[in-house]
Amino acid sequence: MAPHLDHFKSVKYRCSHCNHTFELEAKDFRRCPNCFWTTSLVELADEKEETSPAGTVSPPVSGQEVALRRWKWRPILRQLLFLIAVAGVIGILWFFFFGPAKVGDKMQQNFTAFIASKAVSKPQEIPGAPKTEIARGAELRLSEEERTSLLSGFKIETPRPLTQDEEEVLKKRVSRPEQLTAKPVIKMWTEDDFSSLLQQEQKKRKITLGWVYVRSLKKTFEKNYLPGGEAFQAGNYELARDFFIRSLSFPVYQNDPRLYRAVVLVMLRPFINDVIGKAAVLNQYFLRQSSLGEVDAVFASYEALFGFLTSRDWSRALESVRELKNRIGRFESKPQEVFIQLPPTLGEIDPELQNAVRTEAAPKADAVMSWKAVLIDLGLKEEIVKQNLPESLKEVQAAFDTAVQLLEEGNWAEAERKLRTIEYPPELVHEAKKRLAMIGRLEAAEKAKAG
Repeated sequence: MAPHLDHFKSVKYRCSHCNHTFELEAKDFRRCPNCFWTTSLVELADEKEETSPAGTVSPPVSGQEVALRRWKWRPILRQLLFLIAVAGVIGILWFFFFGPAKVGDKMQQNFTAFIASKAVSKPQEIPGAPKTEIARGAELRLSEEERTSLLSGFKIETPRPLTQDEEEVLKKRVSRPEQLTAKPVIKMWTEDDFSSLLQQEQKKRKITLGWVYVRSLKKTFEKNYLPGGEAFQAGNYELARDFFIRSLSFPVYQNDPRLYRAVVLVMLRPFINDVIGKAAVLNQYFLRQSSLGEVDAVFASYEALFGFLTSRDWSRALESVRELKNRIGRFESKPQEVFIQLPPTLGEIDPELQNAVRTEAAPKADAVMSWKAVLIDLGLKEEIVKQNLPESLKEVQAAFDTAVQLLEEGNWAEAERKLRTIEYPPELVHEAKKRLAMIGRLEAAEKAKAG
């Protein structure tokens, strides 16, 4: 009988999952009647060994209390959703009745129809402009006067009359510089100037060159420099340059080149600089003279250009402008050696002085004739000529007509892009800017209504 009685013995359990305490007979299936868990049951007899950190056991919690703890946020959530819905309805009603951009009856009907169509099917696509452009074109409400001004065409008059600014640019002339034929100007040293230099340098550097050597320097000056001045006054510039360069052929001091360069050439540096400067002036003059024929030919072609401009022969005018620019480019890139040759007397002087004459007295091609003013003038004329070519006017006319057609179709963005490509002639640019300004105002007004 003992086993039979043990079979009906009651055992007290606690569920570690929901903390529910209950009793079961030994014959019953072990399962929590509150949460129905089977693996979380602990016999209270065994639980005595388990202690809490504070030495106490939490009081048992019923299944109902657990459920309340789990779902107590549901009423709060329902209230929050209700408040959001009420706020949304109030916002929609305010927009339709009190909004700053109150929509007219016609637009309200279109909006309602649009919402309804979105709910059942895709909107019907209209061929032509993109959807966004069609929608924007439908929203823009133009007066008849505005529509006429926006969509009206404009034809360039042929042959088109030039504006006053264009006429002034085409008539402007750049004159050939007078310096091309100007005579060179130099200032000569005297014998006293040369003797004074020798005395001052010997005293300054406390070096005595000796009476014999000083006399040889003065003879070189008298034999070459002074005759050079006489040849210059007579207009024989090539002979004058030869004499000036030969005046630098000083005798070598004590037959010692190193001592000669370290002492004599240093003392005579002011005189040497003066001679090199005179050679540079004369070389520059020779360069101008050798270039004068070519410069005159360029200016002759430049004058011929005005005949084509006056007769409005745009094709031949464009050819003439481009040929002139090419000739000027070739002139500026020509090596200096082609223009001027140094005299044989250069080989009679010290190698260091030869190098100084070659570098410091070399003529400068850009100083002969500055073509900057001519090139700027040709560039301005070329721009006007190209814009008035028949094919150019035809091209911009087609672009303007296409822009107007796009405006009629409602393709505003593409029309704006086309209008912005028009850069000439001035009268067509004016018409394009008028339409761009009108489009900008209409778009700004629609954005203000929508915002």
